[in-house]
Amino acid sequence: MSGIQQTRRAFTVIELLAVLTLSSMLVAILLSVTVNITNVTQAYRQSMPFDSAAFALKRQLQAEFAASRDISASKYYLQFDGYYRSTENGIGHSPTTIRYEVFQTSQQRWLVRREIDLLGQAPQNESVQFVCQNFSHFEFLSEISDSVARPQLKIVLHKSTRDSTEQKLRPKTWFSTVLIRHGAKQ
Repeated sequence: MSGIQQTRRAFTVIELLAVLTLSSMLVAILLSVTVNITNVTQAYRQSMPFDSAAFALKRQLQAEFAASRDISASKYYLQFDGYYRSTENGIGHSPTTIRYEVFQTSQQRWLVRREIDLLGQAPQNESVQFVCQNFSHFEFLSEISDSVARPQLKIVLHKSTRDSTEQKLRPKTWFSTVLIRHGAKQ
């Protein structure tokens, strides 16, 4: 019997079951990681502005809030009084009132930005820009907080979209942001 060699040409059933079990566990782990990455990516994309107009408006609001000294707001307007002024050469520094307000035409609502240079001569001291159409309203999630050294304002902007069933305009969140006044002194 010492001269007989055994050669093994196939796996046993137990070895095949072990490999299949380990393979299915590996696939399940990879699938759960993929689902988690997809969910995180989707949540991140929903929290970010989805178009360039929203991104530009968010940056503009942050700069104006940072330079403001007084803020007044309601569902249909947001006003900054301070020293932020846009000029042909960039940003100027003079007393300015900037007011975002909802403007209703016969067909639709617009978000309009009015900038008034308080030291300028009328009518050159005022500029008007149409920011976006189908704007619905502002929603303020917090009061202006002067706690700590960085006042904050949490704000949500809503646009109107057509309801697919009734074809009516319904407000929908466009984007939300937290405006922070950096380096503010108390």
